[in-house]
Amino acid sequence: MAALRSAQGFRSVGKKFKDAGLKYFSHNLSFRDDFTDEEIDRGFQMAEALGTEIITASSPVSVFPRLKSFAEKYGVRVALHNHGNGPDDFLTVLEMSKNFWVNLDLGHFTAAGHDPIAFIKEHHARITNIHLKDRKKNGGPEMPFGEGDSPLREALQLLKSAKYGFPADIELVGPEGPKVELARCLQFCKAALS
Repeated sequence: MAALRSAQGFRSVGKKFKDAGLKYFSHNLSFRDDFTDEEIDRGFQMAEALGTEIITASSPVSVFPRLKSFAEKYGVRVALHNHGNGPDDFLTVLEMSKNFWVNLDLGHFTAAGHDPIAFIKEHHARITNIHLKDRKKNGGPEMPFGEGDSPLREALQLLKSAKYGFPADIELVGPEGPKVELARCLQFCKAALS
């Protein structure tokens, strides 16, 4: 475990992805207000060693001013991932730095009463990726794809037609396990794009 925590350990993991022909797209690290500067710096070092220029962060907006100089120093985009965050939080973060972006979760955004399609259209140039998740409105539960209120079909069609160039990641939900549920999610996506 100690070897993995070293920069060399992270470079080794990044190399395994590269050798397999895969891109290590982003590193998820949710910075907190109580992180020291050394801990924040270490997070950026990890991303660099893994070979990515994107950190997705389910973090409070209040920590982002502290992240600015690190993001600029390492040339990393830090993408705020939303759970309870809405458009105002995203816009606040986007205004702080050109290195701050958005990792939009359609399910959480819909459940919080916001319109993810309108947000994507208006802010696509600062979105690193979206999470495909279906949820009911008004803080409702996560649902199998196509059974909630999230505009998954519309989002996939928009990405296809507008060619924004960022990925849509399936965020798996369902009781039958990854093998069954992922196949269902994938089938839903294929049908939505046809």
